[in-house]
Amino acid sequence: MRKYKHYILQHEVMTPAEVGEALGVSRQQVSNLVSRGKLPVAKSVPGCTLFLRDDVEEYLIKRKKVNVISPKDIFEGPTHKCVDYVRMLPTPNSIGAVFLFFNPEDAINSGFYTTHEVAKKDVLSKIKAPQCVLKYDDLTEVWIQGITCGYSGTRPNGAYDMLTEILGVAPDEAEAVYTHKKLRYIRDFSGWICSADDGLYPSEREKIDQIPLGDQAAYYLFNGSITVLRDHVQVRWLYDDAAQFVKSQLSFVGTPSSVTLMDRETCYRTGHFIASTAGDKIYPVIIKGVSGREVWLDIDVKESIALKDQQTVMDLLAQFDIRFPENEVEKLPAFLAQFFKKPVYLKKFNRQKSMRNGGVSI
Repeated sequence: MRKYKHYILQHEVMTPAEVGEALGVSRQQVSNLVSRGKLPVAKSVPGCTLFLRDDVEEYLIKRKKVNVISPKDIFEGPTHKCVDYVRMLPTPNSIGAVFLFFNPEDAINSGFYTTHEVAKKDVLSKIKAPQCVLKYDDLTEVWIQGITCGYSGTRPNGAYDMLTEILGVAPDEAEAVYTHKKLRYIRDFSGWICSADDGLYPSEREKIDQIPLGDQAAYYLFNGSITVLRDHVQVRWLYDDAAQFVKSQLSFVGTPSSVTLMDRETCYRTGHFIASTAGDKIYPVIIKGVSGREVWLDIDVKESIALKDQQTVMDLLAQFDIRFPENEVEKLPAFLAQFFKKPVYLKKFNRQKSMRNGGVSI
């Protein structure tokens, strides 16, 4: 019984300090969450407050859900205007936490993202994420885009100036903005404490014309799920670009768990397209990760050509060892059945199969 109680205390119960670390907030902000009824207390006696880990994890999940009803404002501008904006904020001494992100996916993973407009069912809504989040002790947040320029502009000088000149972060703690791409500063009784990721920037700036495929990603919300598309620099996919793009996003969407192929009509019916005066862009290939997030690809899946003869699609499927059972070909929609002319099978993917509205989910 004693060992069991020890296990519960060690793995299922958290102290205020542990909760603050998990949520990225100060102890004062943890107290404010409790007083607002957003975080229940498991046990409270004089000098000791305990929380259940399940309650903390549930709050984290709720916090990471984007506000699709009223998009959140993000102050945007060049670096110097962003710094001036922070200088004008009231009571900087009440700011208890600072989050800095150089990559939008890091902000999204931390739950800091919103949409450009009110999200609607079966409609892609583009996501925007802040580079900087200032969180007050009362849990009010200020989101800013433009205070960090990486290595292509003024470098992270704006973030460094904000931390040292306005918020009183020690210079040696603020120096981390020059070597890390994701940082969190928490104000505690002893001052500001920096928590940084392990990913260092390269010592030299990357050449402007050498843009990794991952940097071409654009993030959208579709029926509550985060979706990754590619910001195109050319009209068509070249060589194995599609497979490489998906691979560059695996850390974000997770290991692929299913692939969906759809015809053009189904894409329009289900909302898997972007309308444009220059021509609509449809997304017939959907790769879903174990996280529930998806990568959409505008690969042209032709209904009149056998799939084995469509090199771009086959190269993509081969990268992930995707094959289809021969005895299930007859069950596929007519336009897809003609594609599968050779024995194929499914490996490393969920074996649950569903067919709907002219598409096949593998």
